[in-house]
Amino acid sequence: MRTQIITRQQQVVVSGHKDIVDKVSSELDDFLTQKAHVEELVAVEANVIIEYLNSQTPWLKKLEGGVDVSFGKEDIILSGCRAAVIDGKTIVTDLLSSVFFDSFKVTRPGVKKFFQEKESMYAALIKSDTGCLVQLVDNSKEEQEDFALVQVQKPIYKIQTTDGVEIVVSKADLCSYSVDAIVNPSSDDLKHDGGLGLALSTAAGPQLQAVCDKIINLKGKLRPGDCVITDAGGMLCCKKLIHAVGPVFDQSKPKKAEAQLKRTVKESLEFAEKCGCVSVALPAISRSLGFPLNLCLVTIVKALKEYCDERCDDNPFKKIHLVDNEDNVTLGMEAAVKQEFGNYGVSVSPQNPFPKVSQKSQLVKLAPSDPSLCKAQTKEGLNIVLKKGNIEASKTEVIVNTVAEDLILNKGAVSNAIFSAAGPKLQQLVHNQKTGGTPGEIVVTDSCKLKSKKVFHAIAPSWDNGQGAAEKTLTGIFKDCLDLAEKACLTSITFPAVGTGNLGFPKDLVVSLMMDKILEFSSQRQSKHLKKVAVVLYPGDTQTIKVFTDEFKKKFPSATAPSVTASAPADSSQSAGRQVFL
Repeated sequence: MRTQIITRQQQVVVSGHKDIVDKVSSELDDFLTQKAHVEELVAVEANVIIEYLNSQTPWLKKLEGGVDVSFGKEDIILSGCRAAVIDGKTIVTDLLSSVFFDSFKVTRPGVKKFFQEKESMYAALIKSDTGCLVQLVDNSKEEQEDFALVQVQKPIYKIQTTDGVEIVVSKADLCSYSVDAIVNPSSDDLKHDGGLGLALSTAAGPQLQAVCDKIINLKGKLRPGDCVITDAGGMLCCKKLIHAVGPVFDQSKPKKAEAQLKRTVKESLEFAEKCGCVSVALPAISRSLGFPLNLCLVTIVKALKEYCDERCDDNPFKKIHLVDNEDNVTLGMEAAVKQEFGNYGVSVSPQNPFPKVSQKSQLVKLAPSDPSLCKAQTKEGLNIVLKKGNIEASKTEVIVNTVAEDLILNKGAVSNAIFSAAGPKLQQLVHNQKTGGTPGEIVVTDSCKLKSKKVFHAIAPSWDNGQGAAEKTLTGIFKDCLDLAEKACLTSITFPAVGTGNLGFPKDLVVSLMMDKILEFSSQRQSKHLKKVAVVLYPGDTQTIKVFTDEFKKKFPSATAPSVTASAPADSSQSAGRQVFL
């Protein structure tokens, strides 16, 4: 049977045999999505930033992939094919996040005229001495004369974790630091009357203290390790302030103080995560509360390392900054990061503080420390991850749930955990479609309060000792879930250890069937939406972890034991091939 493709204005109509039409439509959709000409606008805070970037980064006008870049008054416009524009927008956004902008009022009479007369001389002198671009802002509506100042944040050390999180040590003023969230070391009554807290509160404006007072009136005084979050506002360059109560160091109970400081750091990061922040800056919390400086910094970085290890492959952050404006503190931060993350990062030269972000980063990636974590990549590029964790906390675009035939979600360990995290609306969404089903059926719903986009509720069979169709049904569930994710253009999916609990399936059989179907899917798929398949195992189920890990290694015999060493930057001259690693 012939397949016919007809274009009608803004539509492409494909007609023919169903299977061929599905295949052609999928390929056309993928092609049009990636190749369609689009235009993206990136808003910029002020025109002086545009001028700075225009003068400092001439390569930006023509990004890779044929993306055209044009500068508006307060925006950057990228145009080209969708895939290249998406990559270009990431480069531009990262570039903007490294640029600091500030303005200040000039109240003395005659200053505007004086500066205008000699603007070129003073601007050139300031740029030569500081690397900053200065511009006089004429804001006649508010009848004020402002100077705008823009400069680059200057990190002194960087290192990148396995899952792509960049740990950055910077000497800078947190009041003008551009990140999503800044951690503010606070007292138990949230009175910001000294140190960094006072500086941040002053920059934020009086409304910040008023909000904090309301929180204390409502909740009472906080304890060491507690955190609250507020909007930043005022002159601050961040979106959120996380007010963290660090512990006072007690020489008679040092371990208790260290544990409380670790809790403070982790709580701060969890608050930032819950608010959707992808970058956060931490100071030397509790440094002024009796903690020896080196112990304070090492404890903070240890907590940061533990947090990253616990969220390997699901870390929401792109960058985590350790910031102070004193040399001895930033040097201590750098030493602590090298001690905990490895001495394999990049020291940034102050003479070249503006790295070319168009080039691929040469930051070294560290191997994860979790011995139960296994990873593999098929020759087609599909990433397979085996790890410990709680499935309801997974951040892949799809979570697979196992349910009984009555589709009641509060039965079974996996389903009940997902239901509890998602909320009662999830049950309603399932029953809106059907109130019962047979093994092998899959009900697709939105995820409600979960961190995924979709939940695939699969009705799993009980093990029949190989006497019936249970094995075939379970295999079909794995295949159908992968196919559904691909067809829905979703990029990642997480499976639990389906059938290994009350349903009675042999654990080695389940992981073998699962891996076989994943590999089969990878080798046969036509489009390439699905990039990652994760299998999450409950941390307390040591037997299942051992069986799944052993079977994984059998499927990928070239896998090696994990080690806390650095891998060298990729050599582009080497040919691509299959990669298997732990």
